[in-house]
Amino acid sequence: MTARLLVRGGTVWDEHGGQLADVLVEGGRITAVGRLAAEVGDAEVVDASGLDVLPGFVDVHVHVADRI
Repeated sequence: MTARLLVRGGTVWDEHGGQLADVLVEGGRITAVGRLAAEVGDAEVVDASGLDVLPGFVDVHVHVADRI
């Protein structure tokens, strides 16, 4: 596993709905969510443009669409 992983440019969904953002994972844990700097050190970058990203969800049975 890569020590640092940056998931860039996906639609990040949480209890408030979806927004374009990046997700930084370090050592298997989410350490940052938001508009992160263009380069985040030695992180492996995954382009998530046009994809949905659901960081931290354990139970994916949610009704996010009801809140949009």
